[in-house]
Amino acid sequence: MSPRVIFYIGPGKGKTTAAIGLAVRAAGNNLQTRIVQFIKAQETGEVTFIQSLKSEYIQIIQTGAGFCFEKNEDHKEGAIFGISKAEDALAMPKTSILVLDEVFDALFCGLVTTQQILGLITKAKANRKHIVLTGHNAPVELFPLADVITFFTSIRHDILCDKGIEF
Repeated sequence: MSPRVIFYIGPGKGKTTAAIGLAVRAAGNNLQTRIVQFIKAQETGEVTFIQSLKSEYIQIIQTGAGFCFEKNEDHKEGAIFGISKAEDALAMPKTSILVLDEVFDALFCGLVTTQQILGLITKAKANRKHIVLTGHNAPVELFPLADVITFFTSIRHDILCDKGIEF
């Protein structure tokens, strides 16, 4: 297995959904995936469903304190915990894929550093694990490290937020 670095980025909807879909596909192939969600703290359908599976193949944890418009201690502590959980996942021999959901937004908010993200990518490659990173704005200097970069944009996006569609 050649480890792959995958970025799902951009202002459009679907980045988390794509990462969750990849994790479900991997679980269906008996590959263990760990998902660490930065920033997010709200109950969502994907978190509820994945946790209800109690599967050894896919696990998800939210480490955030909710939407981040300004840095505060709760957000910072959540991000530190998220990095720690990501490092733990990379150290687990059975983990095949690590998803860092909204990690680029955590970077944008100043909760994590580019060096921390670079360290996780480097560790994933060294441990022969795939890593998927999502968020609105990925630093261009990290682009050469990615094997796949998918940019999500919206043609039309209403402001509604419906249960089962957006969360």
